[in-house]
Amino acid sequence: MIRSIDLAALAVGVLQLADMATTLMAMGRGAREANPLVAACMRLLGRVGGLALAKLAGLGLTLWLWWQGSGFLLWAVALLYLWVVMHNLRVWRRRRRRARAARRPGATSLP
Repeated sequence: MIRSIDLAALAVGVLQLADMATTLMAMGRGAREANPLVAACMRLLGRVGGLALAKLAGLGLTLWLWWQGSGFLLWAVALLYLWVVMHNLRVWRRRRRRARAARRPGATSLP
């Protein structure tokens, strides 16, 4: 039987991967990393390397919270990452829409 804390840790891990993927998608459309610590890692190690380092740190925090038995905090982190992934997808979609509009003949840029 899967415990709630195990499910929370799994959710955080999956959402970490989703955050990395959606961040790279949005950056491919010209977005910038909003987290200054992650942005600094990315300047030093490149996009993928900086994100990977940040995700490893997040994985370490997840494992520590799991080991401590902090199910409530794990679910809180999962909700935070869910919001981050949704935000990244909104940014990506908005930038994709602007790029498509700009390619149309006679198009003006969207606000």
